[in-house]
Amino acid sequence: MPFPLSRATAALAIIALCSASPVHAQQPPSAEAFYANALERMRQIAEPQFATYHTRIRIQGANLQLTRSPRGRVVFGVNIGTPGLKPYGDFRAAYRASDHLVAIDTPQGWGTAHGTVLDPTWSGVDDLIRYGFNDPPAPAASATPSPAPAGANSTTPVIAVIHAIGIAYYSVYDGGEQPCANGDAGHRVHLVARENPHSHPLSDAVIDLRTGKLCSMSFAIRQGGIFSASGDITLDLAEQGLYTIVDHERFEFTAHAFAIAVKHVVGNVAFSDLRFPASVSPQFFAPPTPTPNPSPAHAR
Repeated sequence: MPFPLSRATAALAIIALCSASPVHAQQPPSAEAFYANALERMRQIAEPQFATYHTRIRIQGANLQLTRSPRGRVVFGVNIGTPGLKPYGDFRAAYRASDHLVAIDTPQGWGTAHGTVLDPTWSGVDDLIRYGFNDPPAPAASATPSPAPAGANSTTPVIAVIHAIGIAYYSVYDGGEQPCANGDAGHRVHLVARENPHSHPLSDAVIDLRTGKLCSMSFAIRQGGIFSASGDITLDLAEQGLYTIVDHERFEFTAHAFAIAVKHVVGNVAFSDLRFPASVSPQFFAPPTPTPNPSPAHAR
């Protein structure tokens, strides 16, 4: 037999039901703990030994410089003054983890670079945060291989949490709800470097509430000198099987000459058709064969 509920009793029943409803993903009690948990989840992600992909670059306010030197080194940059260049580029690329090299199919043929902007793997993220648009030094071989996560091939190393974004170097603040680029519900944290912001430039991160992993990162870029630049880069991360890969990069900066702003530049880099083969052709990474010079005629 049904029994009547008072308004107060009904309200309490609704509150109790809402409290008992399962929560798909819940933020820890502090923004710092939330961010620390995301870094711990990122620590367990596998890193590919090889990757092939397509790169698409579009720039506003400047042109793209992408050439190969005679020794096979790729010259990549955002160029403001050189005539004859175009503000876009589409090209094939490959990645090799053993030396963190990126091979790029340039108009002059395949060339290589330790390419920050052109590397969608986690090691590329590391280099981009630490070095900006500058070329990073060639990495030293690690004597101790990283352990493999559950479900990954035993030869697949896991990523290291980037030193420049470690929890110890930042004060972390709640930034509110913000969706991930893939549409997942997300939550943003705002980060302020405790000291040396040039070495710890991360300013914001979005954490996917479904996976608990980072799905977006934003950080400052500061290039010093007579010709300098200041601005920001945002990376959208996406899951690709065992791996977390950069799906899209957006950079925006103001170029200065002698401390005077001369140009505002916006660029977008998109990676697509990502594949992770067991190996790639060594010819992608091989230096070009030099053209022999003809022997001079000897007078008799």
